[in-house]
Amino acid sequence: SQIELYLIFRRVKQRLDALGIEIHASWVGEYATSLEMAGASVTLMKLDDTLQALLDHPCRTPALVVGAFEKTDDIAIRSRKAVKLAESGAAVEEKPRELLTEGDVTPAIFKTMMHAVGDEIIAEKNWLSELDGVIGDGDHGVTMEIGWKAVQRALEDTQDDETIEGICKRMAKAFLDAVGASSGPLYATAFLRAGTAVSHRLNLDGAGMAEWLSAACQGIRDRGRAEQGDKTMIDAWVPAVEAGFRVAKDGGSTLDVLVAARDGGEAGMKATAALESRRGRSAKLGERSVGHIDPGAASTYVTLRAMAEALRKALG
Repeated sequence: SQIELYLIFRRVKQRLDALGIEIHASWVGEYATSLEMAGASVTLMKLDDTLQALLDHPCRTPALVVGAFEKTDDIAIRSRKAVKLAESGAAVEEKPRELLTEGDVTPAIFKTMMHAVGDEIIAEKNWLSELDGVIGDGDHGVTMEIGWKAVQRALEDTQDDETIEGICKRMAKAFLDAVGASSGPLYATAFLRAGTAVSHRLNLDGAGMAEWLSAACQGIRDRGRAEQGDKTMIDAWVPAVEAGFRVAKDGGSTLDVLVAARDGGEAGMKATAALESRRGRSAKLGERSVGHIDPGAASTYVTLRAMAEALRKALG
């Protein structure tokens, strides 16, 4: 509540006063919130002359108003993002090219698998949020549900001749547009990288599925700057990819690769309980994060489990 925030601010000011640190400007309120978030946070910025001038510059937004200025011709309306990922309703245009047709995962089956992932994430929403409530904001299940529901809606608009790469691009835009939390750009990058990795394929065989998983994992690593051992979703993705590649190297089928990836992801997820978090909001907990499964690793396992089960059903 506002009164609690002001109590926290008073204590912060007392500490800063004791250190001889002057507060130039302060804001107390709901400025950086998250779904299902509990508690409060304090942000400090050390100012120089340039930053102070910028901070004092008048602005007017729904979240923050600073100073006053003359009304102009709708400056906010004329401010637009210069780059967009793609047109929301348009199919992805692809130049005709020879694509590898080996493999039993057709674009139609792939779309079914992705839809199944959404169903499974939605079903596990409460569990994922409970995990996140212990070491994070408590909203992981909610944000994942929002993202995958957007993906499912986007899948309904896919064209009959759309490739797996095209489907992945559509999924990336849907997830990014729907989710403003960190998982938005992480999963969007994963889908884009995975689709590009198999752009030369019409269908996926075991090797193609391993390539798809590996590119998705690397996309998340590059975007999130996390590595194995940081107690993030990467701790489930990496062993999943390694297990999938081992099976693919031995000539395993797409289902074999996914089952191995699922099991590797599950082992990686469970192993996060013994890790101390080094990335994200849970990093501030330090040793207190030990003993709890990372929610991002859990949603990764749910994703791989749903993909494997959906493919098993599709192949009969």
